Amino acid sequence: MELRAGAVLHGLIALFAATLVVAFALPAAASATTFSGAASDPSGDGPSPGQDITRTEARYDDQQGSVSFTVRLGAAPAGSLQVTTALGRTASDGSCGAPMILLGAFLPDGSTIWLLERDGSSPAEEQDEATRQVSDKTLTLKASDPRLKGLKPNCAVAVLSDPDSAATVYDETASFPVKPPPPKPRLAAKMGKVGPLKRRATKLISVRVANKGKAAARKVVVRAKVRGAASLTPRVKKLGTIKPGKSATARFRIRVSARGKGKVSISAKVTGRKVKAGAATSFRIKVPKPKPSHPTHPRSSGSLAGKIYWGFESYRYDRSPDLVFLHFTNRKFVRWSTPAADLKPCGRVTAKVKDGDMQPGCLRYSYDRRSGKVRIGNVRGTYRGGKLKLKMDDDIWPSDGSSWYLGLMAKPGTRFQTDLINRGYYGACGITPYCSTWSEYLLMTKDGRFGRTKSSLTTGGTPGGVYVAISNLGPNEKGRYKVLRGGRIRFNYASGKKKTETLIVQTNKRGRPDPVHEGLILDDLWFYEED
Repeated sequence: MELRAGAVLHGLIALFAATLVVAFALPAAASATTFSGAASDPSGDGPSPGQDITRTEARYDDQQGSVSFTVRLGAAPAGSLQVTTALGRTASDGSCGAPMILLGAFLPDGSTIWLLERDGSSPAEEQDEATRQVSDKTLTLKASDPRLKGLKPNCAVAVLSDPDSAATVYDETASFPVKPPPPKPRLAAKMGKVGPLKRRATKLISVRVANKGKAAARKVVVRAKVRGAASLTPRVKKLGTIKPGKSATARFRIRVSARGKGKVSISAKVTGRKVKAGAATSFRIKVPKPKPSHPTHPRSSGSLAGKIYWGFESYRYDRSPDLVFLHFTNRKFVRWSTPAADLKPCGRVTAKVKDGDMQPGCLRYSYDRRSGKVRIGNVRGTYRGGKLKLKMDDDIWPSDGSSWYLGLMAKPGTRFQTDLINRGYYGACGITPYCSTWSEYLLMTKDGRFGRTKSSLTTGGTPGGVYVAISNLGPNEKGRYKVLRGGRIRFNYASGKKKTETLIVQTNKRGRPDPVHEGLILDDLWFYEED
């Protein structure tokens, strides 16, 4: 622009003082672009540090119509000073010319204005007030107006001159370039749908990576991960360079495991040089329904054969109740036992009534799966939904038969991780001459070790007589255990003692074994989780 730019601005400012023109809005750009540039100017080429430009920066938003200049001097502005900055297009002679936006400020107390010069003629087509800020040796000029939208500048200059003489230029920068930001790549990834897959199935999965930016995406790599019962190969796929508006596809092979079930999730992370994207998908594994078996003698799913049920004898105030058991050894016979479970098979009726009480032994039973009706000897009841209910005469039987709980035999070699307790009492303190309470703790670990601790307290006496209390703690016994066949468990004590007991695993409300919370039965003792 040289001296001509300062003279032009000087003349335009004079016209601006007379009146402002009517606003005229230029068409807005399709999308916002920010143009920016900066340049340094040699120090000491001005008459004084306060009239010497050392650096200037320009910034312009073509959609907002905002422009700002930062001019740095060698020192704080000195005396009267006209600051002229301009954004424009490079002319054929190399100067920065129209169409251009000019920002001018008269220091120290004058006005600050902007001018829009479209064709280089005088006066400027648009003009209005601008703002300025002076901080030590830095001057900042700003303007924002819809009329300033839509320009595509590529150069900028800054000039310091005498406000009273346009021909007196103190310092000016050379025309320096103003550019939009360099184009950037922008990746978008999309993964195809997989759909439900069967076990052992394999399928190709495609990850399409598109470059929606304005620059090439380089060193693009797709890394895939899978969560669930499936494997993925390969895990990494290199796509190299993807040009703007182009796409590339990475393919991976998914394989469902032989016994997989549930949901499988697949994710892909796409990375490149200063760019990234991602995609994900999921599917469910089709689990085949079990085929019905057809043995020679098909067994009803509701059969009682092989099941073990246990309960408590009817309440007695002076002692804790013993356990009672029903083991349906086959389709015809059930073994009745108390207080310890007897899991031996039955082949004939051996249980008899003696002295008015039913003795342990085997009884014949029948079960109608359609109606759910059960008959054990002369006792009738129902078995529906896994629940057994019997109507027993408690004058003959120790239980009324209303509540039964399902127990299971443990597989040989089973290990437990339990911390259980059994409590009991005999006698009614204050009513009977003596009473006793006892407890036994049972700890079993997954490595086949156990610990058993017993304690008891017995009190006795008569009103006004001698009162006796005897407590017993221990012994504390430990060793190793082994679950045997046929519902048996052997305890090998560290002392050398060996003891084999009946083992029944308790079940939860869903009929599944739950030794941790529901407990275990050893012979005639129920060990349960302490509250």
